Amino acid sequence: AYVLDQEGNFIMGNARARELFLSGVDVTNLGEKVKFDIDKMKNYIINENLELLKTGKILSTEIHVPARNGEKYWYSIKKLPIKGTDGNYYAVATFARNIDAEKQIQEQRETYIATLSHDLKTPAIAQVRALELLLSGQLGEFNEEQKEILKLTLDSCNYMYEMVYTLLSTCKFESGEVVLNYKTFDFVMLVQECIFEVSNLTSENSVTIKFSSPIKNLTINADKI
Repeated sequence: AYVLDQEGNFIMGNARARELFLSGVDVTNLGEKVKFDIDKMKNYIINENLELLKTGKILSTEIHVPARNGEKYWYSIKKLPIKGTDGNYYAVATFARNIDAEKQIQEQRETYIATLSHDLKTPAIAQVRALELLLSGQLGEFNEEQKEILKLTLDSCNYMYEMVYTLLSTCKFESGEVVLNYKTFDFVMLVQECIFEVSNLTSENSVTIKFSSPIKNLTINADKI
């Protein structure tokens, strides 16, 4: 935590900030002593602060800062312009926090979920195809009761596959790997389709979903999936 004036002079700050501005060294939350190019860092900080002093806006962001050892370190940055008695902004208060440990945990979680989802998707689609083959009658005929059981099982497998697919897509979206595909469709119809998809679950749990809309057609532009 520290405060710099318009010229980048150090007005006040805690011990960790003083150490950074004096020697360019910061101790991360993992206990690693990291040396930065403080002159280069100061120029970047001063230019950014000048923009904030012009607009008076508060800045909240995450940055990947390069160190002298060639590695990059994640920091959460929050900046607040400070007004003087004359009503003009004259300094910027900054609160920086090393978030490497949090980023590592986040990456591990995303990798775990993506790997798990991918490994579940393959057997799920195999089950769906096998049940579809049985219901096609190519391997022999079934009575109506048997067909009904197979259909319920197929619906359950399709639901599980869609759930895994959604989970995998969500992970990709959060990591920036997925671009939204916008198209025009009827939102009321989408709601009805969603209700139909969970109809097996609702009937098994003695739940009834009632849906009514004063609008018959509500056209929107969005990513339907």
